[in-house]
Parts: sequence; structure tokens; C-alpha cells
Amino acid sequence: HLLKRFVAHSNLMRNNPLESARAKVDRANYHLERLKERIHSDGNNKAYGISFRHESQTNELVIKALIPRELFVQYAVSAGEVIGQARSALEHAIWDMVPSPPVEREREIGFPVFRRETKHPTEKGYYERDGLRKIDGINPAAETLIRGLQPFGPDYETKLLYILNQLWNRDKH
Repeated sequence: HLLKRFVAHSNLMRNNPLESARAKVDRANYHLERLKERIHSDGNNKAYGISFRHESQTNELVIKALIPRELFVQYAVSAGEVIGQARSALEHAIWDMVPSPPVEREREIGFPVFRRETKHPTEKGYYERDGLRKIDGINPAAETLIRGLQPFGPDYETKLLYILNQLWNRDKH
């Protein structure tokens, strides 16, 4: 019964391009509004000294907050739901725009986030080789838009897509 419902839902999403991505964005907004309400209703909307710092040696985004640990954990879980839904929306959008990939390539399809555009051809982790592979077959206009969103350049750690991706990776681990 559950599988039938999943297949019906999957077919519905395929008939309405980007519907699943929009649903994920709506869900992220829902979680964000609940988090804001929680912060205000708890009386915790005063400044707690939250700071963000990019650690260049480990390439990590470090967040410091001076709030009680229990409260920080609750907020972190809620924020993780917002981050997860927002990043998942990008993945859903790509899946809705890339023609059906062969089964062996399904795990490679996704929304690319790269901080380097080009490098030596034998080096991994740059957009021209690894990023474009993730969106192989996508509409050229969508490819141009995705390239324009990439956090290329020396200030990559300040770009919203990079920050979202870093937070998403941290929340998964």
C-alpha cells in the first residue's frame, strides 16, 4: 500500500515540474517560521553573541553561540530541518530538470556546489569537470543559472550557496 502511494506521488510530481522542489522550499519556510516563533515565545530573542567564522586550515564553518546548551541543541535541530529542506529543494530541482539518467549515474546527479571553476584536468573537485557531470543533459539556460550561483572566487566562504552547502554537510554528520 505504501509503495503504491509513493509511486502515485512520484508520478504526480513528474507531471508538475519543480513541484517537489517547491514543496521542499515551502517546508523549509514552515520550519523557519516555527523556529522564529520558538525563539520569540521562549523570550530568547535577545542577543546571545552568535558568531560565524570560516576556519581556513580545516575549511570548516564554525558557529559559536553563548546560550544554554539545551536551548542550543533544540535550536540546532530546528535549524537543521530548515537547512536540510532548503538544500534538498536544490536536489529535487535538478532531478526534475535532468533527463532520466542511466541507473549507473543516478548517484552522480545533483545540484553542484563548487568553489573552483577550473583547475588542472587531473585534480578533482572543480566545476568544469565534476560539477557539470552532476547536471549532464540539463537545459542550457538552467546550466547558466546554476553556474552563476556557484561560490567561485577568493571570497567563496561568504557566498550563501557555499554556506548552505557547508551547513547541510555538517548537519548530516
